[in-house]
Amino acid sequence: MKRTIVSLVVFCGLGLVASQGFAQVSATCGPSISVAPVDSAGNPVDSGFELYTYLTCGQYWINRYWYGYGFEREYWDQGFGYHDACDSARPLGRTFGAMRYLDEASDWGSYHPSGRTWHDRASGSIDSIKGQCGGGGRNAEMDLWSNVTLYWPAFYGQPSPSHQGTVGELASLIVHESQHEWHWHNGESCGSCDEAWDDSPVMYYEIQYLARTYQKQPRRTYGCYDPVTNNIDRYCKSSYYLSEAQLDLMRDKGNFRIRNNFDTRPSYRIASRAQPWSL
Repeated sequence: MKRTIVSLVVFCGLGLVASQGFAQVSATCGPSISVAPVDSAGNPVDSGFELYTYLTCGQYWINRYWYGYGFEREYWDQGFGYHDACDSARPLGRTFGAMRYLDEASDWGSYHPSGRTWHDRASGSIDSIKGQCGGGGRNAEMDLWSNVTLYWPAFYGQPSPSHQGTVGELASLIVHESQHEWHWHNGESCGSCDEAWDDSPVMYYEIQYLARTYQKQPRRTYGCYDPVTNNIDRYCKSSYYLSEAQLDLMRDKGNFRIRNNFDTRPSYRIASRAQPWSL
């Protein structure tokens, strides 16, 4: 059961937390930007957080995710973004942006293997979601009561092919943690490893999200012409999609999981958008 939230006072653009507060929590938790996302050739890739945090900057969307995932102020205040939910540099804004991207998946036909939307499956499995410093090398964890903690490294890039700090990767991390309501890692090769592909492990579902989103998200166009204003609308619907380079990072993360997070390595890889699975 979701916890009852008595009041919600998260509004866009209030900016009640001074920049000094964010600087202080960054100094305590770690740098806000450690490694910018790059593609396989080393070229910089936009994280997607600016766009999707912007798209979430409305009271309907903020309420949808705040209540749906059981956010609590005490875990998102003091520089984490409670008073500035539209700031894509802060953990709360980034988390909302990732949830919006997860929510969009059903629009292009990407669903959880159960047939439910990715958003419904994730929000229905998570009782509450917290933001915290620390983590001891972990990006996130779910406890026995379905409470998810996202640690500071989850929000920002790291020098790792499994987490370069993009909105799609944070969305996949939320999918991953939500699956822990039903499954725990059962592998022995590493702490986050599963035994095999075909026994419905946690990694299987995260990879399914990465592969299905990589396959099904429509190609991005950079703005739409508005004949009324005679301008290009940067945030029109066809601009909501992640770029090919951003999708490639999701594909690469899925293939990294396939290679490194199973005791018995699956004979699959995410190959191309035309043929997402390959032996």
